[in-house]
Amino acid sequence: ADTAVHDDDDTAVRDALVLPGGERVVPVGASLALLKMCADHLAVARRVPSLGPVAVYKIAELLRVFNSRTSQLVLGAGSMRTA
Repeated sequence: ADTAVHDDDDTAVRDALVLPGGERVVPVGASLALLKMCADHLAVARRVPSLGPVAVYKIAELLRVFNSRTSQLVLGAGSMRTA
């Protein structure tokens, strides 16, 4: 059982991102999916410049919804319902 804890720790260290300040963080899947969706919107805006304003609006909306929902889950009772 003790080695499983170390294996998880090793995986977390390997999967960690290093921020500019040197701090290591392990991103959750939802955060990585959010970044992927933002990157996809930006790629569309780059290929079709006329869609740029729409892409920016959609990214802002996506960030607002993500922030709202994660706040509800972390700070509210929603985290107890989904656990």
